[in-house]
Order: sequence, then C-alpha cells, then structure tokens
Amino acid sequence: MAKKAAEAKRRGNNEGSIRLRKDGKTWEGLYTYIDKNNVKKRRSVYGKSEQEVRDKLTLIRADTINGDNLDPDTITLRQWADYWLENNLIDIRQSTRYQYEQNLRLYVYPVIGKDRLQEITSPMVQKVISKMYADGRSAKTCKNTWSILHHMFDDAIVSKYRKDNPAFRKCIKLPKIVKKEMQVISGADYASFIAEIKGKRYENLFYVALFTGMREGEILGLTWDCVDFKENVITINKQLKRDSKIGEVNSQYVLADTKTGNHRKVFPDESVFSALKNEKARQSEYRLKLGRDFNNEKNLVFTDEYGHFINGRTLLKAFKKIVEAIGLPGMRFHDLRHSYATQAFANGDSVSEVQHNLGHTQAATTLNVYAHCTEDMQRESGQRMGDFIKSLQADSKAL
Repeated sequence: MAKKAAEAKRRGNNEGSIRLRKDGKTWEGLYTYIDKNNVKKRRSVYGKSEQEVRDKLTLIRADTINGDNLDPDTITLRQWADYWLENNLIDIRQSTRYQYEQNLRLYVYPVIGKDRLQEITSPMVQKVISKMYADGRSAKTCKNTWSILHHMFDDAIVSKYRKDNPAFRKCIKLPKIVKKEMQVISGADYASFIAEIKGKRYENLFYVALFTGMREGEILGLTWDCVDFKENVITINKQLKRDSKIGEVNSQYVLADTKTGNHRKVFPDESVFSALKNEKARQSEYRLKLGRDFNNEKNLVFTDEYGHFINGRTLLKAFKKIVEAIGLPGMRFHDLRHSYATQAFANGDSVSEVQHNLGHTQAATTLNVYAHCTEDMQRESGQRMGDFIKSLQADSKAL
C-alpha cells in the first residue's frame, strides 16, 4: 500500500491516481488541474472498470496539454460543440462552418445545450428536430441540423466522450423533404424570353445563363481571363460568394472555388460569345465615361456601371420582372440552369455530357434531378430499337 501511495504522489499534474471505491464496483480516478485563475484544484472521474477510468484520465491529460480542460463526466453539449467546431472541422468551407454554428446556436443550444454530453439521449435529439419543424423550420433545415449533430456525436465517440450516438438515423424521425418543382423554359417560351430581355439591363447575363447552365454564383464570378474568344471556350473555376458570418452587416463578397470544387470547360454556341462581346463593349463604355470611378478590380465579366459585382438580390428582382412578363411568375433564376439541361437532353446530349457541362460531381446527381428527361430519352431509345427490329423483320420477309 505504501508503495502504491508513493507512486501516486510521484505522478505529475493531471496524470491522476486510480482506486476502487468502497462499494467494490465503482472505480475512481483523481487528478489535479489548474483553473483559469491559476488555482490548483482536484477532481474525480468515475467508471465501471479501471481501464475506463484510465482512458478518461488519458483523455483529460491530452486535452490539458492542448490547452483544453474538457472533463468527460461534466462537459456539456455546448462545450463539446465549441471544441468540435474549433478543432475537428478542418476540411470544410468557412461558409459551411458558419452554417453549422448558426444551426447549433438557433436550434440546438436552447433545447439541450446545457445538458451533459454523456446524458444526451435519442429522445432529446428528437425533441430538437420536432421543435424546429413545429416552429416552421423547413424539412431540409431540420435534416441539416440532425446531420450536424450526428457528425458531432460520432467524433465524440472517437474522442471517448461518448460510447454511442444518440442521433443514430434509425432512432430519429425526420420530416420528409418535398422537392420544389422546377419550372423550365421550353418551346415558344424561349422566343418570348429572348424577346423580353432584349435591351434590358441584364440581357447578356440572362442569355449566357440560359445557354450555358452556369450556376448564379459561377456566372456572377466569371472573369474575363476565363473567356477564350479565339477557341470559343469558357473555363468555370470559381464563384462569387459572401465570405462572412450570416447576418453580419459588413459582409464581404469574394471569388471562391465552385460549389463542388470541380473546374470545367464548356463550349457554348457562338451567340453566347456574341453576348459576351456585347458585355465587354458595354464595360468599355462605362470605363470611358467614368474614368477612375470605374473599378473592376476582380476583372468580372458582369458588373454594375461602376465595375462592382452584381448583387444576387438585384439580379433576382430584374429576373422576376422578365418571367412575370412572359407568364412564368413562379420561375427562379436557378431554373435557367434546369432549362438548359432539359433542352440539352432534348437535343440528344448524353447524361455524361450534361453532367460535365453542369459541373455535377457524379452522374447519379444528374440522373436524379433530371429523371423525367432521361425517361424520355429511354423511351425514344426503345422506339429507335423498335424501328430497327421492324427493319430486320422486313428484310427477313424479303428474303
């Protein structure tokens, strides 16, 4: 006993000592730590086995070395979330991190933020999701919040702060996501749309969007160095996006990587390059008129009169006027992309060709979004095969 006591005394700060309590069932680990006021304190952790307690002490010692005093027995969900956001999310976009922070702050912390991490149960997670939906949050927002919690609890298991994941999918009921029905330009609407944008402020932008399938951020972030007039090719390698915490007044817009991180080249019709040339001439007029007051520092293809980027809300407002005038009031700007893809399939483009031009990472995404188009293609394919079979039958009879 004296030898064990001596060994315990020789252990360093946070290294701790382990003993079996008087009840003969519970193991206790004692450790010391320095609080924020530089005061030395002692604390205990408990477990059903000596190894469980030893693992907890090892984790505490590692966290203390890294500057984090996270006690597995007392840490709250919010404390773990703060640590997780800061240290575990090293490979996500800054905007995604902000979205995680907002979802946790608005929907999770008010319900279970103060509860101990180890005591969070599946019904408690379900309460978060159910309250969100009852409060009018969309099914997609509910699913995104659940996904954040699932990821966060998985990492807590790896870090030995939990033994299970209370957000396990089979334990949580999520509201069904109803996809918004796309509204596309087709048939005579093409002529009406082109006629309506003629001479309007964003005529060239709308035309390029309709016949390239570029995302809004991609077309607003398109730069002149990515437009090759000699080879008639456009390189899509970035997007214009807000790089600031959601809700902040002084939001900064920057050129960032594309949504999927994929870069691609598209080879649109010559009329698209004519529209781009018209836009270049328009910029030259503004530059001559305004002189130094015209400043297109990002070298953007589509700008306002002063060379600055075009705000998405301003663009949408102008777009709504166009589609309302041609009898398509419910149409979104993103539906220009859907219109392009639908027409591409109608023209006979393959799934891989449309996938590339849209910048989808996987063909499955293209197939899922445009299932109605691919079904038509399959039907036409069956008809062509039927015609071929009939020709064979006719030839065999002739013999």
